[in-house]
Amino acid sequence: MSSGLFRIKWTTTNEQVPGRGTLHVFAYSSVSGRPIADAIDAHGVGSGIAYVRDDPRPFYLVVESSGLDWKLTAEEGTQGEPQ
Repeated sequence: MSSGLFRIKWTTTNEQVPGRGTLHVFAYSSVSGRPIADAIDAHGVGSGIAYVRDDPRPFYLVVESSGLDWKLTAEEGTQGEPQ
């Protein structure tokens, strides 16, 4: 990502056992492999938006999930002024 800023929109559904489902998302640098952010730590059914900012570079996400269905979208941010 060339701006170093992105947001992750996420939703969890269909929790198998109420209160036991988890979604954990980590952002890593594709250049060095180092962790950039612990972006999402969600429990149960829900939704939200997480923001990650770091130096511009390629990123990748690692998703750990248990006991529920999930969906996420990562969108790169831009810098500048709206016209």
